[in-house]
Amino acid sequence: MERNIDIVNAERFVKSIQDMNCGKTPFSHLDAVDFKIDPFDIPVPEGYEPPEKFPLCCPFHESTFLNVKEWVARFPACCAGHRRLLSAQWFDKSIYDNLGLKVLNQLGYTEHVISQKKDKDDWYEDITEYIEFNHDSFGQLPTGYGGTPGLDQYFQGILLGLKESKTLNSDKSKRLQEFIEGYYRRQGAKQVDLNQLYNVYKRWLSFFPFNIAYFRESKDYFQRRFPILKGRIVQNRYSKVAKAKLLTQSELIEWLIQITKELLLAIKSHDLVLNNLIPDSNKHALELMLENHRIRQEALLIAFTQGELEYVRILKKWMKREKEFFAELNKNMNISPAPHKKQYAPPDNEDYFEDFVCELYNLQHPDAHFERFGKRGDKQKGIDIFSITRREAIQCKKKDLSRKASEVKSELKAEFESDIRQAMTVSGVDVQLMIFASTFGNNTDLEESLQSIATALKAPFKVMYIGWTSISTKMQNFPLFIRRHYP
Repeated sequence: MERNIDIVNAERFVKSIQDMNCGKTPFSHLDAVDFKIDPFDIPVPEGYEPPEKFPLCCPFHESTFLNVKEWVARFPACCAGHRRLLSAQWFDKSIYDNLGLKVLNQLGYTEHVISQKKDKDDWYEDITEYIEFNHDSFGQLPTGYGGTPGLDQYFQGILLGLKESKTLNSDKSKRLQEFIEGYYRRQGAKQVDLNQLYNVYKRWLSFFPFNIAYFRESKDYFQRRFPILKGRIVQNRYSKVAKAKLLTQSELIEWLIQITKELLLAIKSHDLVLNNLIPDSNKHALELMLENHRIRQEALLIAFTQGELEYVRILKKWMKREKEFFAELNKNMNISPAPHKKQYAPPDNEDYFEDFVCELYNLQHPDAHFERFGKRGDKQKGIDIFSITRREAIQCKKKDLSRKASEVKSELKAEFESDIRQAMTVSGVDVQLMIFASTFGNNTDLEESLQSIATALKAPFKVMYIGWTSISTKMQNFPLFIRRHYP
């Protein structure tokens, strides 16, 4: 359905766009006072036939029609709000000339849809979506200029019909009445400001101690999120408009308090120490001390809301206890600053190894967005993983280590040449570095052979070989990654 939306406050509209474009606000926001939406016609529902002599077919329809017609005759001099329309240059009363017939038609349409859908399994969703569609079709006046013309008469007609219905059971009738009455409650509801929600989330994001090693892996995930939706996105089957409820500021803060607790509960410091997943406890104690100081300073200087102070309190208390634990541990247990690093067996599945390497590189380079380049069986042309931002390709080489080392090395050298040749034929992908990651160990001979092959083929990119020894070393910086893959 075509919808005509007119900006009635051009100055405010231009300012909102300018604020977003210059980075003053992340979202462009226009209040309901600054625009209007004209009413539009909706299609006749399938199977609907108007009663004979409609709208003068019965006392109910006739009185409703005459009441709306009389109201339209007085409109916009009918009330203080609508009277403001008389001085509005953008107001055109002619678009409401057929309002009486529109109200009656849509009452009839809605009664028909209710009778057709009332016995279906999804009757409530179907009927309420149709009522929402009708609601939207009446348009919207800017805030301060009175209610939407015809909408009250439509809703009152539907409510009266539901109360007097002899075909709809009382429970269903009551649920639909409550749904319609909910529209009147929502009209006075406070609007959600996206920029305000964004600031609340950014405050939490900068305050949470993501600089500590065991939270560092999660930082990129939360930076990419902006959790503002309450429930799932639902598309109206009639209007085809997709809608979702936004969290209020207090609901977002409740979510942030809960996610703070969940992140902290996931960390079992004693287990990490016992399993040598904190490589340097002295360095970790220093990280905690620095983050604890930062958090205490920011808690003192940043103007947190009353609700936000709850997660501030939780983090301050947790940081203090964590700092004390590692200070006491280092003092009394005399833990070596560099304990023995545990060795881990390489993955034994090729597809899993690619996911493993992709995840590890994304942890090491959070802004790189490494992604699988197709999947096993696709024509990957010598590339398993690729980062557009870093322009780096990774080819994963999972090898059967039960064979002789000389056999594995010969096989790898042959694959180096084949994969480089293939990667050189890939169009539309700018590769500056090609990395060969293998479950086979680090090997100087393999590295030298790889460089010689790339030079002989005149490869337009640099090449690098990393064996399982190097991959294991990278893992040591990400204890949660190790816990996921080696529980």
